[in-house]
Amino acid sequence: MSFVRKLLKSYRDTGNIAAKRREGRKTIIPEADVEFVLHLLDQDPSRSLSDLCETLTLERHVRISRSTMWRLIKKHRPQKGKRRQGTNVTAPQKLELASPTVPIPSVTQGISPGTFK
Repeated sequence: MSFVRKLLKSYRDTGNIAAKRREGRKTIIPEADVEFVLHLLDQDPSRSLSDLCETLTLERHVRISRSTMWRLIKKHRPQKGKRRQGTNVTAPQKLELASPTVPIPSVTQGISPGTFK
């Protein structure tokens, strides 16, 4: 019921029932440090996320996780993120199962005692 009351009050006060614009979460990384990371990527686009995080920590004393670094890169350079197999930045690969080396007998053939030794 309080939602309806607030909606009516908003309509009486402003003549509008649209929701107020909300601000998103502010970034934890100062703009100078974002520029530093982008400069590192310009120098060597193949740098790993771990290496970028470590360099940022050593040079700027700002410690962030690899996932935060990935979001930063994706936000500022969506086409230039490093994609390397074996890290958590790529989509999972589909595994293909090899066919079995031992033939599996069908139900109608029957199984003899020495088949699976």
